[in-house]
Amino acid sequence: MSKEVLGTVTTITTARELWMALASMFSSQSLSRVNNISTALINAQKGNQSVATFFAAMRGLADELAAAGKPIQDDELISYIIHGLDQEYQPLVSVLDARITPVTLDELFAMLSNFDQRMAQYHGSGGGFK
Repeated sequence: MSKEVLGTVTTITTARELWMALASMFSSQSLSRVNNISTALINAQKGNQSVATFFAAMRGLADELAAAGKPIQDDELISYIIHGLDQEYQPLVSVLDARITPVTLDELFAMLSNFDQRMAQYHGSGGGFK
């Protein structure tokens, strides 16, 4: 135990009381952490980072929620990822919206990576594809 935690439980005499005190102390921190992670997911933006970096960050946040006992489903994570994309991704988002079957995380990653590669080719050749 850290010094701070130890200092708050030194007068407790039974294991049950100790467990309840620790659970009470850390449950509020866990709830706060879950709220902070959820807010980070809602506010995440791809910005200038690569698709791989953005995906890794978003999956990392989802993993943190799962570790805190509040896992999210893949379709919810996909919604957060799509919400965090820049305006230039709107053609791809429109295609995703028109799909009959939902996209998986792996499919979304592949589609975004392919889109980035095609855009890089387009911009690298002065407006046309190489």
